[in-house]
Parts: sequence; C-alpha cells; structure tokens
Amino acid sequence: MNTGFDWIGWSAYGGFDLRTKQVQKELLEAMESSVILKAKTWSSHDGGARIPYTYDDVASAMDRGAPEFEAYFFGLGQGGSATVSVSRWPRVTAGCSGGVTAEETCAWCITIDSVTRVLKPDISVVTIGLRLPSLESGQPTWDSQQQKTEICMEYSMPAYNDYYRIGPRGLGTRTTFGPHYIEQFGRSLLLTTPVHVTELDWGGVQLDLVEAPWNASMQDLAAAWRRGMEHLTPAGIFAELKIDEERKRIRYVKKGPNVVIGGVLPKEP
Repeated sequence: MNTGFDWIGWSAYGGFDLRTKQVQKELLEAMESSVILKAKTWSSHDGGARIPYTYDDVASAMDRGAPEFEAYFFGLGQGGSATVSVSRWPRVTAGCSGGVTAEETCAWCITIDSVTRVLKPDISVVTIGLRLPSLESGQPTWDSQQQKTEICMEYSMPAYNDYYRIGPRGLGTRTTFGPHYIEQFGRSLLLTTPVHVTELDWGGVQLDLVEAPWNASMQDLAAAWRRGMEHLTPAGIFAELKIDEERKRIRYVKKGPNVVIGGVLPKEP
C-alpha cells in the first residue's frame, strides 16, 4: 500500500465570482472549518509580509473592493499555501510540497471536495506526485516512460498564467468538471471514461484516476491517466501538448481545437 507522496496541488477555475460577498463568505467559512485549509497567515501581495490570519481582517479586505488583478495569499499548516483570486479571472489554488501521507492526501481530497461544492467551478484539478529528476534549471526531466508520464500528469494541473488562454490541460489525479465542460465533452463521454467516475449532487462530474487514489502507486495512477487521456483527448477540449524527446521538455502550446474556455467575468461598473 502507498505510504504517501512528496507533494499535492489543487486548482479551480471559472464558474464562480469571488467579487461577490456571499461567495467570499462561503469560501472563507469552508476554509476555516477545515484543518487542511484553515489559514494561519495571509497577505494581499505574493511574497509580501504575512500577518496573522483572522476571518474579519480578510473578509473586510475583500469587502472593500479589489483592483482588477487582486489576489490573496494564505499560509496554511504543514507548509501548505493557498491563493484566492477575486479578480475577473477567478481562481482558487492550494497545495503542500512538504510531503503528505496517504491519510493526509485523503483529508486534502475530502476538504477540496467541500470547497468545490461551494464554488461549483468549471474545472477543479487535484494532482499528487513524487519528486522527479530535474535539470540544472530545475525543470523536471525523465529517465523512463513512467517518469515522462508522471511529468505529464503534473503539468495537467491548470496554471494561473495560462488557463484563461489555453484552457484545461488534461486529467489530474482527481478532476471535477462543472456544467460548462460537461456540455463540451458530452456527459456520456465523461461517464464512460475508463477511470473511477462519480456524478456529484451539485451537477459536476468527478473523475478519479482510480478509486481512493491516495492508496495507489504512481504506476497505477500513470496507467489510469494514459487510459483516461486516450479516451478524452479526441474531443479536442484539452490543450495541445508538445513533447521534445531530444531535449526532454514538455509544454502546452495552444488551446484545444474545440474548447470554449469562458469563465472571465465582466468588468465591474
């Protein structure tokens, strides 16, 4: 049985508006009620000085209104962190790079599910993994097909600097699609994906690479990822991936031919 992973990451995009007070309140309450996402410190500037977290301070800051690109940064327990963007390009991300046991990974997934239920995003992706070989630049590299697949899995998590340009990259360890992407893929295609599929009460469809992925080996997760991607990639929703075998580099170059990304909110008057 798997004993844990080196890191876990999560991101959710589109389908929610964190500029509205009610959604802010529900998100902060969901984070506060969780041991995993309960903040210890916060800042309105990435890399800025972190101050002790209180619900009232953050709620008050959000309520005052925000510049177009405003985001809030939170320090969590066990070396974790989270980011909440209240801009026109909504996103919520969180993760921990200090190592997580299988039990802690399960707790992260349960917590993320509760927050996802509040946000009802267009897409939510949880990814877990082990540290891989890297170049001097810090870029991951591979010595085997298994390691190459693990890099592809890691890169499948949407990135804040390009999601609203290229859209979904691929399946994570746990991927949740809201109605926006369910319609584009087609519900029947998603429900027949050869992974563990769950229809959620708020209208989303959740794809786990395997049932209880926190107990799985990276080999089992990678095999399931390949099956799932083979099934869904022909729909043309995922961003197009380019693999440079000679230089051992992987990057996403452009959005899928059939995707409608959406999710960008109108400017406030």
